[in-house]
Amino acid sequence: MAAVPPSHREFFVQLSKGRLVRVYLGPSLELLDLRLQGTEGGRPVAVDVVGFALSSSGRELRKALERLGRSCGSCGEVAEKLRKLTGHWRRSHRCAAVLVATMATRPAPRLFVEDVGSNTAELSWELLEDSNEGFFEVALFGYDRSNRPRDGDTSLAKLGNFRVEGGPGARRFRLQRLEELRWYRARLRMLAPQRRWMSEWSNEVSFRTLSCGAAKAAGRLVGSNNFLVKSERLLRLCVDDSHLEENATEIERLKVQFVRDLFGTAGSQTSEVATNNLLDARYCQRGWPDFVQHGARYSRPPQQREERLRRMRLAIAAEELYGSEYPLQNAWCQGPFYYEETGMKNMAKYFDNA
Repeated sequence: MAAVPPSHREFFVQLSKGRLVRVYLGPSLELLDLRLQGTEGGRPVAVDVVGFALSSSGRELRKALERLGRSCGSCGEVAEKLRKLTGHWRRSHRCAAVLVATMATRPAPRLFVEDVGSNTAELSWELLEDSNEGFFEVALFGYDRSNRPRDGDTSLAKLGNFRVEGGPGARRFRLQRLEELRWYRARLRMLAPQRRWMSEWSNEVSFRTLSCGAAKAAGRLVGSNNFLVKSERLLRLCVDDSHLEENATEIERLKVQFVRDLFGTAGSQTSEVATNNLLDARYCQRGWPDFVQHGARYSRPPQQREERLRRMRLAIAAEELYGSEYPLQNAWCQGPFYYEETGMKNMAKYFDNA
């Protein structure tokens, strides 16, 4: 029987014939042990689990316990099967949280909005209680364009929740692809891994996006970065003379500089031309050769020679950054230059385990 630490959570599951199973959980709300009520001395007292609910893994565990209770007769048989179930569960669900938080147990962050443009807005926040784990979640709401925010306004629509990259150390987030001249509201909270705890929602901030003309006058232009994924932005940097993003890693900087040195010139094409070519590449479903040859199999019109060379530079840059196989594919149905790193890692793990 596993030793249960003094600091843990526990709850009971009702079985048939009036039996109770005591479920012990660890600090990450993972399963530690299962014990039949009455197998240990004294009357057990359950730790309060108000503010928590069963997760999907917890519901699966409850169903397994209910099946076990219907199939067993004596208490000794139940205890033996509980021991086997505990061992199997801890091997197959090693870190799965049995409970998830439903009530906030930490203070809310303080949220601010700044640098609002025509299609972007910067959010920043401060924490009242620091944490070394977890992540931030931003909830965005939008009003009808004709309405101003009022208390009790029913025209407010939820536009989605966004996870902030950077873990517990993140303090800024940029909302992108907003509509011009529209009122929005945003709020933020912090969540622990597997939702073991969560903070209160922050104060809600309201803001209205600018018109394109006002954004231009304020120096907040509409950029193409909002419409390109990271792989496409890096490829564009390889063939034009724009500056690297501030959040680019050192490895990305070295790779881009290597490709620029390989081509011999940083400004082989303008940023506008490269952006148009990258967007056109999303229509090409047969890899980079289809993109370079404009979808043609045999014809090579002389008037398209310079355009083919510009597209070939993008294909070479893609092979230097992501290898020779990926640009030949269309893994995400978005053309040969749409590289989704997290998705590719998950896909590789899936095929390795298959």
